[in-house]
Amino acid sequence: MKSFLIYKHLEPIVDQLPDKEAGKLFKALFEYERTQTIPKLTEITNLAFTMFKLHLDKGRQDYEKRCETNRNNAKRKKAIVTDGKQSQTKRANINKNININKEWKDVG
Repeated sequence: MKSFLIYKHLEPIVDQLPDKEAGKLFKALFEYERTQTIPKLTEITNLAFTMFKLHLDKGRQDYEKRCETNRNNAKRKKAIVTDGKQSQTKRANINKNININKEWKDVG
């Protein structure tokens, strides 16, 4: 993923941290999203991190489900288009056979 969300409703958690710890939290969020490893933090910052982590994990799961749905939809669409082309080909062959039969009737 190229991005992640930080929800406004988590702001009160960050506000309770000293600025230095809030900075460490912010950097830890990027590290976690990049590596999926939980960084070493102070106890209070780790508590805040855990709240954010829950949302980050849920967002990632939702994104992966959406990607899977889109892949399945693309496969179905491709199958329909392919099937549609086959149907057009079959119709063209049927029309060709009808025209040939008409020509034979006109000759005979």
